[in-house]
Amino acid sequence: MKKKLSLQHSLHTLLKAIPLLSLFLANIISLEFGSWQLPLYPFVGLALYFHWMLYRPDCLPPIPLAIVAFVSGIAISDTSSFILPFIYLGLYPVFLRFRHRLFGQKFSKIWMAFTLFSFITTAFYWIAKALVEKDYFLYTNLNISALIIVMAYPLITLFNSNLQRLIPLR
Repeated sequence: MKKKLSLQHSLHTLLKAIPLLSLFLANIISLEFGSWQLPLYPFVGLALYFHWMLYRPDCLPPIPLAIVAFVSGIAISDTSSFILPFIYLGLYPVFLRFRHRLFGQKFSKIWMAFTLFSFITTAFYWIAKALVEKDYFLYTNLNISALIIVMAYPLITLFNSNLQRLIPLR
């Protein structure tokens, strides 16, 4: 009986880690695009972060969130790997404060909020990265990168909604 409870607890813990693992993979994908020196930089991790902070912030505790963001930056040797944890942790209290205004709203309102969130956060990331690397960037690339992730947000939300069903409530 005790072994069964231990196994059940282990499975519960593993399922609660799904948001962190998905965010880790999304950050690696996003940062990998940036390491190819492409003019576009789809910030896939931002869409997952937005979704999980809106619907399940209990699955993204601040310290593991910062560790996941930092390790994913280091995993692909991104020179600006410390920027991502600051973005996620800086937005954490903002989300906790204002998520109740979006929770339960129509998808179109949530998508519009994500659009604004995406453009502001992508601009902040690119500016911080330009200051760290002492390199300039084109604003059109910033806008196109943010637009790509905004257009992909419905598909990412659909994927996350299916993942969310696997995670136990407590």
